[in-house]
Formats: sequence, structure tokens, C-alpha cells
Amino acid sequence: MQESPEAIFRNRVLAIVGAVVGGVGVVGFVAVVGGMVVWLRFDSLNLPADTAVAAIPRTNLIVIGLSTLIPFLILAFAAVFLAYVFAADKLVPSHPWNSLRSTWSGGTSQPANVTAAAATPVSKGPDQAAELALRLNELEQQA
Repeated sequence: MQESPEAIFRNRVLAIVGAVVGGVGVVGFVAVVGGMVVWLRFDSLNLPADTAVAAIPRTNLIVIGLSTLIPFLILAFAAVFLAYVFAADKLVPSHPWNSLRSTWSGGTSQPANVTAAAATPVSKGPDQAAELALRLNELEQQA
């Protein structure tokens, strides 16, 4: 099914507006961080921080905020990269839930009791999680 030209135009306009609003929000956040840094600096010197921050141009606040946030952004990107490189196959396993324990522990065999416990219906109600935990504990003790 092909979209109408009006729908295509509306989707493009919404995408552009979303990008602009997101960019303005990010720049505003960085400026607020810069303002907080400047405020803390002037306040630590016992100077009137509100008039000092008001006198500083927004571009300077953005630069100060960005210089404050860059080390944390680099650390965040490094953490995401390392998680992707070293644990990409473990983050979202493609196996059913009853074989996750063996997947994450590095084992290849799966006890037969785990499959039997997964097939056993669990009562509906507030104690469902507690009952499931008891069953799993029993299975671990048997193994």
C-alpha cells in the first residue's frame, strides 16, 4: 500500500520538527549545565552568582557546559562500545528463557528438569512469583 503525498509530507515535516526540537533541547541542556558550573564557581568565591550568570552570553555557557560534559560522553560511548564488543551475543539471547542460565554461565547442557518445570502451569495470583522461585530452588537443589 502506497502512502498518499499528504502523508509523506506530514511525516517529513514531523521528522524535521522533531529533529529541531531535539536539537534545541540538547543545546538548552548543555547551556543549563554550563550555567550551573559558572554559578558554582562564582558562588564558591562569594560573588553574586545570579548577576554573573545573567551577564555571560549563552554561547559561552554552551561552551562551558560542553567542556564539562565531553569527558562523561566519552566514558558513556566507551562503555556502550565495550558492552557491544564483549557481550553483544549475551545482551539479547536468542534462546528460550529456560536455557538462559546455561547460556550465561557458558555451559552447553541443560537439565531436563528445567524443561519440565517450564511446562508445569503456575497458579495465577499474587504468590505466582514466590511459587516459581520455590520451584527453581528445588530444581537447583536436585541438580
